[in-house]
Parts: sequence; structure tokens; C-alpha cells
Amino acid sequence: MNESRPTPPEAPLREAEPPPAWGYRDLAMLAGFALPSLIAGMGAVHVAFRLLGWRDLPRAARLVPAELLGYAVFFWAVRAYFRHQLDLALRPALRWVGGFSPSRVMLDGVLLAVAVVLLGAVLRTPDLEMPMKELLADRLSFVLVFVAGVSFGPLFEEWIFRGLLQPVFARSWGAPAGIFLAAACFGVLHLPQYGMSWRHGVLITLAGAAFGACRHVYRSTLASTLMHIAYNLTLFAGYLAHGKGIGN
Repeated sequence: MNESRPTPPEAPLREAEPPPAWGYRDLAMLAGFALPSLIAGMGAVHVAFRLLGWRDLPRAARLVPAELLGYAVFFWAVRAYFRHQLDLALRPALRWVGGFSPSRVMLDGVLLAVAVVLLGAVLRTPDLEMPMKELLADRLSFVLVFVAGVSFGPLFEEWIFRGLLQPVFARSWGAPAGIFLAAACFGVLHLPQYGMSWRHGVLITLAGAAFGACRHVYRSTLASTLMHIAYNLTLFAGYLAHGKGIGN
């Protein structure tokens, strides 16, 4: 006698993501806030350090606070623009949402870092003198860059590249092209830190594409941010394991 078994319920489909309410004109307007925000952050740190008499600190001790303040000013302006011009709340608009496994996306970040390192070996990525090495040359600088790299750095970068840019590119050219174009912008932005090395640019662009794929699959910049943080943590751990970044 055949017994009929109940059919298991299908997994609910992830809610479709609406197209972004902003476009290239809005992105151009927002880009106009970037340089003034950076100048404001650098100026505030310069004045504060002079008043406090902090004149002989390493470069990272000036750049990291300036970058944090610059990002904060920029996203204050973006938040105001979204509210008054687009009638949008910033975090929901940029898909700062859950609905995924944090441990899964962070494991993906660890695996991505290992894959990037292995690919770098295959590409014979040169060990160049570059600005990034200067920022990791002493203990204080390493700690500051580490804190930035696992906190506000990934957060603000994901909001810019996977929150603001990728949805607009994807609407125009489709999801794969949108992911790649946002990743290419991400790679170009980081090139000066790595001495304009094209191999480093390729690796950073591929990492950006992986973050973009994570954001697309989970429809969440929170997911891509956690993946980005785990990626950076793994690279910092590898840097320390080779006895670097722990100078006096």
C-alpha cells in the first residue's frame, strides 16, 4: 500500500529588489560632495593635531582620522540628498538589510582572501615599494590601518560601490556587467595605494566582483560588508603571520 507523503513546502523566494530611485545624474551630484568632504576631513584633522601639538606622528595617524571624517561628512551629505531630493531613508535604500547567514558570508570572505593570495602568486605579483607599505611600517600605523580596514573602511566602500553604484550599473547593463563595472571602479580607486601595479589592480577588482556578487545574491550591502571585513581580516592575519607590520 503506497502512502502519500506530504510535499515539503518550497523555500520562499527572496523578495525581488526594486530598481534604484537614483540615476547617473544623482550619482554625478553626489560625486560633487566627495572632494569637499575629503578636504573637510583633512583640514579638521590638521587643525586639531596642530592645536594638540601632535606634529611628529606617522602618516597613517593623520590619514586614518581624516579618511573617517571625510567619509562621515560625505555620507551626511548623501543622507541629506536622499531625504530631500529622493524622499528616501539612506540605509534601506542602500539595502542595509539582513536575511542571510553572517557566518556563511564571512567564511566566503576568508576563502576569497585565500584565493586572491594564491592567484597573486600565480600572477607573480611584484613586491613593490608602495604607499600601502609605508602605512604598515610601524606598530601604531599598522593598528590604525587594521582598525580602519575592519570597520569603517569596508562599510563606507560597500555603501559607495555596491550600494550607490552597482544598482545603477545593473539597471542599465544587467547584473553581471553592473557587478563588474562597480568592481572596476573599486579596483581603480585602490590602484594608487599599490603603486599603480596592474596585477594588484586585477586582484582588487576580482575581490570587488566577489563582494558585488554577494550583494547581488543576498540583496544586501550588510552581507557584502561582512564579507569584505572577513576578507581584510584574513589578509591582515596573513601579513602578521609573515612577521610584517609589527615594527616599533
